Amino acid sequence: MTTLRVFSLILPCVFLLKALSLHAQQVVVDDEGIEEVTQRCISTRRIRRIRIVDDKNILFYLTATHIYHNQLRNECHGLKRYGTFSYNSNDGLFCDGDGIGGMTMDAWDDVRPNVNCWLGLHRKITKEEANEMRRRALNAPPPEAKPLPMPPPLVIGTEETPPEPEP
Repeated sequence: MTTLRVFSLILPCVFLLKALSLHAQQVVVDDEGIEEVTQRCISTRRIRRIRIVDDKNILFYLTATHIYHNQLRNECHGLKRYGTFSYNSNDGLFCDGDGIGGMTMDAWDDVRPNVNCWLGLHRKITKEEANEMRRRALNAPPPEAKPLPMPPPLVIGTEETPPEPEP
């Protein structure tokens, strides 16, 4: 009898949680009169191709010609350089707030995942917008090197001390 009572309490909760998660997956964002459809989660099974635009932007090409742009919450160093990332998904979804890892090179020249990058919302874009985003990333100038200033050579090692006399 108690098994039936527990089952009758748990079953409605499961349905409620499932309904809430489905509702949370599609959010309409109104930004100054411009409506755009965003997805909180996309299924990894629907992803046909992933294009890394730069260290902060990823394009997900889904089946049925849908393209979603994800602007990461923070810059993910090594993402563009290595052209790959790592992730761990037990539920088969890429969701807003999920951690992904860009690749970094350690002191022994080993490339390792660096999990400190967080996905944002997935914004649906057109093929033209995706092509323009990729074109701009290709034409972007490389980052400018900013070397540290060196002290003048006279300051380092110019003072000579006479050798100490031997006893």
